[in-house]
Amino acid sequence: MSRLVPDDQGPDTPINAAASVADEEPPFAGSTPDAPAIAEPGSARDFDALSTPSPRADLDARTPEQVLDEHLRLSRTGTLDEDLVRNFSPDLVVLTGDGVHRGHAGMRDLAARLRRELPGMEFTYKATVVSGHMAFLEWSTTARNGARVDDGTDSYWIEGGRIVAQTIHYTVIPPQS
Repeated sequence: MSRLVPDDQGPDTPINAAASVADEEPPFAGSTPDAPAIAEPGSARDFDALSTPSPRADLDARTPEQVLDEHLRLSRTGTLDEDLVRNFSPDLVVLTGDGVHRGHAGMRDLAARLRRELPGMEFTYKATVVSGHMAFLEWSTTARNGARVDDGTDSYWIEGGRIVAQTIHYTVIPPQS
């Protein structure tokens, strides 16, 4: 039996991102490659500070923190195809409560389902934590129709500059009548 266990490639990196990603916040520690990886409590990641697309070799050399930052930035702007190409392995495996979803096509199906369930959603990233190859995201959202998610969690395994495995869990709370 094999288990995926993060190697000890540095300190755990907790990051508090309690503010909504829709809020405009100044950059914080960890938002640039030479900045410390720990943010001040209550600060939000500066996703817009990331550079424009890099050559393929640069993508492969990114750290898990850089991959997660870019994925969250692109998720916010709704550019799924660019996010898939830049941040997800074509051999991606995603585990959810309803089964296994594979590759970019599986992620497209999951994204379409999320948009149907929560039209016009804006994410609030409550917490992100990165350690070695592992990353964790806690999130919430409220949709235009009043439906909401309070318990969203995603886990990631990131290697070679790509997300190769992910888990997703959330519970949609229907709009109140």
